[in-house]
Amino acid sequence: MLAPKMELVAEADITVEKILVDDNAEMTQKFGIRNIPTVILIDENENEIERFVGVHDVGFYLEKFENHAN
Repeated sequence: MLAPKMELVAEADITVEKILVDDNAEMTQKFGIRNIPTVILIDENENEIERFVGVHDVGFYLEKFENHAN
């Protein structure tokens, strides 16, 4: 359910990276991911800015990402 929404977000020139928790235990542990799906907005130094658990509409993600771009 989340993947098609993130594809639309990526079309807005926002970098989106899909991490499979089963295949990347290090990243899962680093960010303390306990719920799936989790979307984490990170900065260029891989510091967490904000996280969203569950599936939201595309407009929600675009608005949140835009708020942090400024």
